[in-house]
Amino acid sequence: NRITSTTNGLLGVLQLARSEAVKQRRSVTVCPSKDLATCDATADWHEGIIVLLGAEILRTLPAASAGVEILSARDQLIYQPTGRRDGADPRYSIEDSRGVGATSRAVCINLLGQVRSARGDEGC
Repeated sequence: NRITSTTNGLLGVLQLARSEAVKQRRSVTVCPSKDLATCDATADWHEGIIVLLGAEILRTLPAASAGVEILSARDQLIYQPTGRRDGADPRYSIEDSRGVGATSRAVCINLLGQVRSARGDEGC
């Protein structure tokens, strides 16, 4: 349940970020944050996430439940005004102490910025 809840929270902030980028016709940044006020490249995604439109915070996602991690090689994700994502393929893995497997989840974002989740052992 903790992995599912964390996955749904991440999906929600990513969908909101894409929607706002298109609606506002401006780039929207999604990034990890320890204080839920500023982006922090040294923070882990499971410590908290913020969605920014310029300097304005649109949404925050508090730290994940104890023992659940959100892992990604990216230190931020930017949605362009077209709804497309920037840069290399962003993948997120949501897992607990059991690691990647049938109980973990993968969150995938295609080039158009659309988000989906899959079982962790299936990947993107």
